[in-house]
Amino acid sequence: MPEQAVISIALHEHAGMGPRLFSHLVLSLGEPEEALRRAEEDPGSLPFIPPEILAKMRTCRERLPEIESRLTELRRRGIEVISFFDKDYPEALRRISEPPLYLYVRGNLPATARCVCVTGTLEPAAAAIADAAEAAKRLAAAGITVVTTFARGIEAAAHVGAIAAGGSNCAFCNCGLESITSPEQRLLGERLGETGCLCSEYPERVKPSASRRKEALRLAVGISSALLVIAADAHTPDMRAVLEPAQREGTPTFFLAAQADDVTRKLLAAGAYPIGDEAGLGLILDYV
Repeated sequence: MPEQAVISIALHEHAGMGPRLFSHLVLSLGEPEEALRRAEEDPGSLPFIPPEILAKMRTCRERLPEIESRLTELRRRGIEVISFFDKDYPEALRRISEPPLYLYVRGNLPATARCVCVTGTLEPAAAAIADAAEAAKRLAAAGITVVTTFARGIEAAAHVGAIAAGGSNCAFCNCGLESITSPEQRLLGERLGETGCLCSEYPERVKPSASRRKEALRLAVGISSALLVIAADAHTPDMRAVLEPAQREGTPTFFLAAQADDVTRKLLAAGAYPIGDEAGLGLILDYV
C-alpha cells in the first residue's frame, strides 16, 4: 500500500485535517511525510496548522499499521485507495480549490479527460428523467465519461443511460462505499463497478447523508470538463449545490431549457448556456 495514502488517511481521519488545509500543507511542504516529521520534531515550524490538529498529528504515526491493515482488507474486497500523490489520481481533481486527500475507489477511474457531469433535482418529472437518460446515452456513445453523484432522480437516470449505451460512468458518493443500503442503489453500484467506478472521500462505513451531497458534487464537477443540468428545483438547495462548484472552478455549464421560468433565469444569471433539446448536446460534444 502506498505510504502517502496511509499517511493521508491518518491526517484526515485521525488528525481531522480537511482538504483546504491539506492543500496548504502540500504547497508549503510537499509530501505529507514531511508534515508528520515536523509535527513530531519541530511543531513550531507549522504555525498554519491549528493546535488541536497539530497535537493529533504527533500521534498519527502510531496509527499507520492499523490503517495499512485496514486498507489491505479493503483491497481484498475490491476497494482501492488512491492518494493525491499517486499517478492514478485524476489530474483534474489536483487542480480544484479543495482536492480530496485521497479517494476510495471501486472500479476504474475515468481513463479519459473527456468527462461531463450530468446533474439536476432529486425529484424530477418523468419527462426530465427521460431527458437525463437520453442525454447520458448520447454522451457515453460519443466516448465521454458521464459523471455525477449517486443520488436518486436525474443523476440515477444519467447513470442508467450511460450504462445502456455501453459507455463509461463515474459516481461520487455521499457515503462510504460499503454503506450503500437500498437494493436499487446496490444493483446500480454493482453495474458501475463493472462499467466505470464508484468513488468516495469517506471511510467505507460512513452512512449516507444529504448534507454531503454538495461535497460529492464538488468532486463530480471538479473532474469534468463541462456541466449539464437537466432539471433543477428553485425551491431546494439543489441549485446552489450544482452551480457553486462550477462557478468556483470555471466549469462551463449547459442546461436544457424547455420554458422560461425562475430556474431558467437563475441559470442564465449564473452564466449557464441554454440548449433547446437533446440535439443541442452537439454544443457540449464540440466543446469537450
